[in-house]
Amino acid sequence: MGIKMKNLENKIVNWLKAKMKEANAKGLLCGISGGVDSAVVAALIKKAAGGRVKGAITDAGGKAVKGKEISLNLNEIERVLGIEIETKKVMDIFKG
Repeated sequence: MGIKMKNLENKIVNWLKAKMKEANAKGLLCGISGGVDSAVVAALIKKAAGGRVKGAITDAGGKAVKGKEISLNLNEIERVLGIEIETKKVMDIFKG
């Protein structure tokens, strides 16, 4: 199973690199929730884009962003992956 997972990882990273080149992008932005799925995606993006990654979490005023567990996960993701995560407030967009 390890070889198959490594092959899948390489395919995803190579796909991301190709999309960056196709778009003439200098880096990638990764939406991060603080959960496992987005942390895995962030790790793959970091591998594809190197140090040119920015993490973002949107604060829609919900409990998840303010939760202690989520904050700890985000800090850990920043520390382990070495990417900066910014919180963007989006509620004003939805207010008429």
